[in-house]
Amino acid sequence: MAEESTTSDDPALADTSLEKRVRLNELLDLYGDLLTDKQQRLARLHLEQDLSFAEIAHDEMVSRQAVHDAVKHATLTLEKIESRLKLLEESKKKARDLSASDGAASEASDAREVLVSLRDRVRRSAGVLYTTDWIVKELDRAVSILERKTSQ
Repeated sequence: MAEESTTSDDPALADTSLEKRVRLNELLDLYGDLLTDKQQRLARLHLEQDLSFAEIAHDEMVSRQAVHDAVKHATLTLEKIESRLKLLEESKKKARDLSASDGAASEASDAREVLVSLRDRVRRSAGVLYTTDWIVKELDRAVSILERKTSQ
């Protein structure tokens, strides 16, 4: 069985799934200025540039353990700040809510379009209606769209 390769030299930090790596990058973007310059620089090299601790240690002329400690401390600090402030969680919730409201706005727009079309057709008929079946059908369509919106 082939050994899985990772960019991290530490098993705890090597377990960074794509989702966790993305989350840490988001936290670093959001709260990175609250870290020390060195923590921020080393964390960015590891998380954004995908450099291993050994590569960073060589470039920075420090021990691999020093890089590991700085990155680990930075990630723990970022998570601790987020657990208290919850700015990332809040921004993701707002994005989900906005996405949901965009869907609702789209459905409302669809219902509006059906009703405007119906109104225009009734106006063009100049008051002469031989059957109202098509009007009922269009109203049913608009009601169906609105019911879908309210049931969600």
